[in-house]
Amino acid sequence: MFDFLVADVSLSKAEVGVTIPGASAFLLTARERQILELLLRGLSAREISRSEGLRPQTVKNYVTTIYQKLGVTGRAELIEEWGHLTERSPAV
Repeated sequence: MFDFLVADVSLSKAEVGVTIPGASAFLLTARERQILELLLRGLSAREISRSEGLRPQTVKNYVTTIYQKLGVTGRAELIEEWGHLTERSPAV
């Protein structure tokens, strides 16, 4: 693949609560990572819009971009492919 085009933009736990191994290939912006975390937690676009103070269409645009960058076609596929990232081990 085009290794020279890939920048290291690994997601930090502080930013989204999870780390996605190999995320550098997707080049998600900080806001896209934030929206991704909310999507994986099960929030709807409307709920994200309200909680983040964004227009609904803006959230829909982010969701579309996230789907494209992660190579999925919808919410079900997103959760199937990436949902494990929000699973947290129980506190000891």
